[in-house]
Amino acid sequence: MAFYHVVDSTVTGCRISGLADEAINFDHFVLRCRAIENEIDGATIGVEMNDASDCEVLRNRIRNVAVGVRIWWYSRIKEKGINEGNLIQGNDIEGAARSAVSVGRNCFRNRVIENSVRGKIDVVESDNEIRGNVQR
Repeated sequence: MAFYHVVDSTVTGCRISGLADEAINFDHFVLRCRAIENEIDGATIGVEMNDASDCEVLRNRIRNVAVGVRIWWYSRIKEKGINEGNLIQGNDIEGAARSAVSVGRNCFRNRVIENSVRGKIDVVESDNEIRGNVQR
């Protein structure tokens, strides 16, 4: 599911499996969108936020992916105030080949809290909140 320049949308209670791409993709100027209580099994990326702000990824079960949840900046986008204020909370991420959670360059004031992960949490910038995550 890909959302481009969307405001205030929600993906909830879906089962997504067997993809060679992102299962849920909040892409380019997406604001206040939510992925809540979805089951993702087998995708390149479980939930991707590329130049998205104030989005929430809550209580999803993510399995067998390269990256569980990823926030990243597309370098050709020069606008300020994007890739900020996203919340990744209460997710269960297992079987992530590269990272359970990845927060990239020029991504600030995001929160990765109280997730249960099997794999690493990669954060490039210092101005992000990472707390209460449990490594299984």
